[in-house]
Amino acid sequence: KPLSLPRSVTPKQSADWQARAARLASIAFALLRQPQGEAGRAYLHGRGLLPDTWDAYNLGFRVDAPLPGTKGKERAPAIVFPWYGGRRVVGLRYRFIADNPHGKASSEYGSRFSLNNVPVLFGTAALDWDEDRTTQTVALVEGEINAMSIHQVTGWHVFSYGSEGSTTLH
Repeated sequence: KPLSLPRSVTPKQSADWQARAARLASIAFALLRQPQGEAGRAYLHGRGLLPDTWDAYNLGFRVDAPLPGTKGKERAPAIVFPWYGGRRVVGLRYRFIADNPHGKASSEYGSRFSLNNVPVLFGTAALDWDEDRTTQTVALVEGEINAMSIHQVTGWHVFSYGSEGSTTLH
């Protein structure tokens, strides 16, 4: 039986919250492709990820993502992983590319990977189902970069239930 994901989800977040998260994801997406995003592109190339994969997963870059545990007082450059519930941005996770004394990943926005008791998986932005879904392979892995790497090599639909570590979207 093919994987069936909810097409429309009513998030717990307000319309203002959703608009801000979507705006940040859109700005980060554009910045990764501009000269200021060179550090982000170098990081992704170093992880073996190609631009088509960045685009499939709507990756972005922030020069000033808030470091965890600092209440936004300390910031560092990071790759932005937007998470979607249906077609709405429901969270942003950051993978810091500079030294980060607080760990590798951080989150901004979101609702603990679940919206109204509907699980949310990273990778739904890359969905491109064939008309005959019986010929497609779907995989579930830990970690956004793992999902993207497998998708890039195999063409499968690969989803992640979260990054390594205990960080969740808040």
